[in-house]
Amino acid sequence: NVGSYYVLASTNQAQKSIKGTEASGADVSALVERFNKAIDLQEEAERGVYESCPSYNECIVQSNTMMLSIVEDSSLLGNQLTAKFEQINAMTFTVYVPIGSFALSVAIVLT
Repeated sequence: NVGSYYVLASTNQAQKSIKGTEASGADVSALVERFNKAIDLQEEAERGVYESCPSYNECIVQSNTMMLSIVEDSSLLGNQLTAKFEQINAMTFTVYVPIGSFALSVAIVLT
């Protein structure tokens, strides 16, 4: 079934994205919660008991859409975290280089 292939692919992609984002130190709890909801939709479709969606196809489409959204949001979260670390590194450099230079010049003057 082609639909099953796409669901499996998007599920695997979302899972890898969450793991990668978590490994970078980000809080992924909201992503995991959405992932679990998407899995629930897949299970609902497989059971054939539709509570959150009107049909098998609609459950699969909603789940797939959620998984792809998780992949995008994981990427954004990772990029934000990277930008934050770069900003902290720049601030650290801006603060400590002048202090180090001052300390070095004082040491040179005193010797």
